[in-house]
Amino acid sequence: MNFAGENKTELQQVIDHYSRSQRDSLKLKAAYFLIANMTGHFSYRGYLQQGIDSLIRYGTRTKKISGYDFWQQENDAQINQLWNAVMANAATSHAGEDYLFDNKVISAKLLIENIDYAFKAWEMPWSRHLCFDEFCSYVLPYRFYDEALESWRPRYMQKFSWLAEAMGNSSDPVLACKLINESLRREFPFNREFGRYGKALGPNSLLDGGLGKCLDQAGIANFAMRAMGIPVTLEVVQQWANRSFGHDFSSVLNKDGKFVSFLGAEVPPNQYQLPYVAPKIYTLGYAIQDDSLLADEMGRGAWSEYRDRFRTDATQQFIPVNNLIVELRPGAVNAGETVKLCVFDNHYWIPVSTSISADGMTVLFKDMGLGVLYLPMVLRDKLIPVSPPLILQKDQSVRAVQIDKLTTDTISISRKYPLSQEKLDWIKLMLDGRFEGANTADFSGSKTLYNIQNPFYMMLNRRPISRQSFRYVRYCFPKSSGGSLAEICFYGDSSLTEALKGMPIHSSKVSDRDTQLAFDGYLSKYINTPGLADYDHEWVGLDFGSPKNIAGIGFSPRNDENGIDQRMNYELYYWDDHWVSLGHGVYDNVSKLKFKNVPIGALLWLRNHTSGNEERIFLYENNSQEWW
Repeated sequence: MNFAGENKTELQQVIDHYSRSQRDSLKLKAAYFLIANMTGHFSYRGYLQQGIDSLIRYGTRTKKISGYDFWQQENDAQINQLWNAVMANAATSHAGEDYLFDNKVISAKLLIENIDYAFKAWEMPWSRHLCFDEFCSYVLPYRFYDEALESWRPRYMQKFSWLAEAMGNSSDPVLACKLINESLRREFPFNREFGRYGKALGPNSLLDGGLGKCLDQAGIANFAMRAMGIPVTLEVVQQWANRSFGHDFSSVLNKDGKFVSFLGAEVPPNQYQLPYVAPKIYTLGYAIQDDSLLADEMGRGAWSEYRDRFRTDATQQFIPVNNLIVELRPGAVNAGETVKLCVFDNHYWIPVSTSISADGMTVLFKDMGLGVLYLPMVLRDKLIPVSPPLILQKDQSVRAVQIDKLTTDTISISRKYPLSQEKLDWIKLMLDGRFEGANTADFSGSKTLYNIQNPFYMMLNRRPISRQSFRYVRYCFPKSSGGSLAEICFYGDSSLTEALKGMPIHSSKVSDRDTQLAFDGYLSKYINTPGLADYDHEWVGLDFGSPKNIAGIGFSPRNDENGIDQRMNYELYYWDDHWVSLGHGVYDNVSKLKFKNVPIGALLWLRNHTSGNEERIFLYENNSQEWW
């Protein structure tokens, strides 16, 4: 309360309200819990918060009036224009830098309402087993993350009041969680557009808008569950170990006191699995975990970028772990200095765990995720490495990445980012695709130029054919392909470099937009129909105006542009306490780059200076890339 300033009177009203009657002694204790742990919780003021709310209201109103849901449209011009306006105005007003700390702005009315309704929820059959501490941690909090403060419990409790009848005689909180999450899955789809807004949406905006990013899915699940007395918490993967970004999911506390993970509005408890490799998983709660921060000297609610004060390490609850003991370089770390354990996010080293080295010679990091390449670093104006990269392998052994600069090799690289199974499936969708040529517009008497039969390269594949002359050429989609086409080309000479130009043509069901995509020269833009069978027996092609010699064809499936493209500018780097360039390489064929004088054992990073964001570090062993 000492940091509440003029708002101290609001907090005192809450205490006075529950001090009048002995019957409210437990509610008074709950109020003390919320107030004592309030320092450091905040939301934002200004245009950004208001602009997002108005954008949601506009989308909801448009859908009700016209039935048009622009949130569900890919690259919709209207939504892009609206988003850009909101972000531009927010940047001008610097709204994102203006924090509203809860203890300075929260009202007595909101806190009292939250406490009263939370106690009602505690009376639910699936909540009665909770002890007071569990209730305070997983049901009572009035906020989820950094969303705007507002009344939400009455609305959510009314909306999900059907749960009592749906549960029948069961008092299982995991079942209650499952039932609500199934309801949310139908009502609250994921929408990547909201990734542009890095903050949490408010509880009423979640219900009004009915969609959001993964943080918002966790948010609406959190509000819905807690409104109905289901003990839940937010789990955070601050940074994936094998890709960029992090992740938010949720967990529900079962009657045995164990947490069961689920993905809000998508995957029910007991079925959720992490999609990527996690180095650390933290539970982000309401209560301050470090007692030293209960007396916040800043007086305005100090907070850290990663909300350290509210988090606890939950890694071993969800994934296999092991402790990592790091031998530090002599003289690199001072006794008592903090060492940060980092992973690579596509472009930078990102800290995921910290530990203090007592003697400056070794440091222990507890419960680290397996199958991860880590880099120990210290922060002195910038992050400085204090050890070679270390791989904590799946068998719990540790492997140091040791570079041998005196011994070099020549390597061939085919990609800058690993190829997932999903992307391999994109390739399979083009199998049995067929190229044809004809000299009649209806393709009567057409001849087959090439059949796609074997697995092929993710980027642009060029194939020579027996030279023939045709005015009309086309690509016939195979069955159940979903289109899955980024580009097709027809070449007039055996060099297979310059694609022939012609007027795009297509069959009746193929859209003009998709036809343009097939010949626009951009592998990042592709045909992808809603249904797999939408383009069965359909085709796209070219009319040259007069017969042209055809010496080869080219094709690319839907792809990620992470293969090697001769039109782009690449540069290879190796790690030697900083990134050292090995040059731009030489194309050894259409799909690979060759680099000479690469140090043996080096950690490598292939950069594309022309296009794209996805890039991963790797080791080169047994003539192949080992991704990390």
